[in-house]
Amino acid sequence: MTAKGQVLQLTQQLNKDGNPESAAEASGRAVIDPAVSAGLMSHRYTSHMPNEEVSINAGIDEVRRITNAVKAGDLSDLEGMLVAQAIALQTMAANFANRAHQQTGQRNLEAFYGLALKTQAQSRATIQALVELKFPRQVVFSKNANINNGQQQINNGVPSQAEQTESTQNKILESSNGQWLDTRAPGTAVPTHPHLASVGQGNRAEKPRRKSQGVA
Repeated sequence: MTAKGQVLQLTQQLNKDGNPESAAEASGRAVIDPAVSAGLMSHRYTSHMPNEEVSINAGIDEVRRITNAVKAGDLSDLEGMLVAQAIALQTMAANFANRAHQQTGQRNLEAFYGLALKTQAQSRATIQALVELKFPRQVVFSKNANINNGQQQINNGVPSQAEQTESTQNKILESSNGQWLDTRAPGTAVPTHPHLASVGQGNRAEKPRRKSQGVA
């Protein structure tokens, strides 16, 4: 059966519940189904297989099975998928590197080496995604968490220089504990000393006065 015939058969299966909809409406509902889209796309890339009669419906059922397993918390299928992708990308990287070694032109050499490095990076990213899926990171929220990856000293509870200066200035403005100094309030008069007389004119040092010379 051709791919078109399998799609029509799939449409009939989706419409077997008795809903009064046409074949076009059933086809439109099938196209937006993620499992159907994945099945159709997979079928287009499996045309090179020896058996041309690849069942689209079986592929769609497999996608739905994996989806239900992931919803239930089983990630084994996704782990296998990532492992297969990492191996395939690494194989491509080795192939591109080998073909780059066989090139004599500078342009082709750079092109194949660039493809080799890109596929190698994708393989590493796939492995990293697999590790994070297998061993998810534990996020811990801490109020006084110190994250220091280098040679750096971190002191909790030690106020900064600006905080110390501000605290000292605030203490100066306090006349007593818990009371702020009111600069507008009248202050206490400073007591005088009556025994200390003011310096009078007679106590000043005498300086000889210069005699004015008249003009002849």
